[in-house]
Amino acid sequence: MQRNAQTQQLERYRDYARRACELINVREVPPLPEVALKVLEYADDAVISTEEISSVIIRDQGLTSQILKMANSAFFGLKRQIATIRHAAVVLGTKRLRSMVITASMSRVYSRSALGRIFWEHALVVALISSELAKIHRISDPEMAFVAGIMHDIGKSILAAQYPEDYRVVNDKIQTERISSCKAEQKQFGTDHSHVGAFVADTWYLPQPLHDAIQYHHATWRAEHEPELTSIIYLADRIAHSIGVGPVKNPKLDFREIAREVEVEVDPDILAAVGDGIRARYEKERQAFGLPSA
Repeated sequence: MQRNAQTQQLERYRDYARRACELINVREVPPLPEVALKVLEYADDAVISTEEISSVIIRDQGLTSQILKMANSAFFGLKRQIATIRHAAVVLGTKRLRSMVITASMSRVYSRSALGRIFWEHALVVALISSELAKIHRISDPEMAFVAGIMHDIGKSILAAQYPEDYRVVNDKIQTERISSCKAEQKQFGTDHSHVGAFVADTWYLPQPLHDAIQYHHATWRAEHEPELTSIIYLADRIAHSIGVGPVKNPKLDFREIAREVEVEVDPDILAAVGDGIRARYEKERQAFGLPSA
């Protein structure tokens, strides 16, 4: 009986993946900027020099401007003005600089849909929470967790950009029927954002841990590459829901329950505290991420 249920679930996942491939026009999937692709190549290189990463970033003046704006925000707690990308690399470190490049790049992708601001705010908060959880529990690289958080819901943005009217229906279903994004999307499209996100991750040739975090953050037990990272993204996603950031809001979330839903050991009280702390910091520094003040 259990095997039959597992077989049915696997077939359903395959159907969703096939439908995502049929649904999404690959020519309308925005490419990641060349700079972002290049710094992702450096993701596993612990010895990249500040000169190397700086020389790549300054090729894109738009990204350079956005990164310096973030670097000089109070959010990062620096006590002196950052004037150049090389200076940012020295002060912040190359890993933090990589995550800033991805953040600046992904803001362009999320902005392509009418619901982009909602998706972007949610992605940012999930990224910030993910990074904090990784630091506290020491179960994943904080900067990789930040990048995975930024990218985790990219499937929503692509669906909303290519099918804006249908996605408005999805958003209405989420609010009126009090169902999850995945269930609402499955009703409307026959697939959901996690499978669309996996399709986009393939298109962008993302590293496998990021691919898994995008595809399996609602099914963490299926992640094979750095499953701890996928679990962190799931937890951060739920915490963001609890503090009301994004299309799904669940202020009555039971943190003890969600702590039992992942393979990693986490303290439920810390989950609540991290959510409150990130919300307060984020609200003060929204403009650093290209959003109007609240």
